[in-house]
Amino acid sequence: MKKIVVFTVVSLLIFMAGCSSDEKNNIYGEYVFEEVSYVAPLSSMSKDGIKDSMKDSKYSIQEDLFTVQSSELKIEVISPKYVKEEIDMDSLAIFDMDFFKMNNIKSQYSIYDKDGNQTHSLLFASPDDLWIATNTNVTPDGQLIIFNIIRLSQ
Repeated sequence: MKKIVVFTVVSLLIFMAGCSSDEKNNIYGEYVFEEVSYVAPLSSMSKDGIKDSMKDSKYSIQEDLFTVQSSELKIEVISPKYVKEEIDMDSLAIFDMDFFKMNNIKSQYSIYDKDGNQTHSLLFASPDDLWIATNTNVTPDGQLIIFNIIRLSQ
């Protein structure tokens, strides 16, 4: 009987370890602006400018709805598809790679609308935090330009 209990406990621990992840498992939730984490060197806005314009912003990341609400930016994607991807460092144009290392970011989630079109928003996940890049663009040669990244909190 004692061996069965030990076996069950060990099996449960192994199962739980296998289910854990290096990043935030559940991106769904209601979020608010926490801080400006990154601003592209070529951006016309400063961290303080972005902070002032986004400080009261709210973000809803749900299975059937993605919204960003602020005085400066309004985004609504009905029936979004969140596609988890590894970050392709080679595709990032003029970017501070230390941002990913310092924040232990391993994956990004591209957000597509119901028609399969990629939006100009990306989510970045770490074990404890979630960030959003809302002003992204792709150059003709396929490089991704990120103008700013904002850390979110629940």
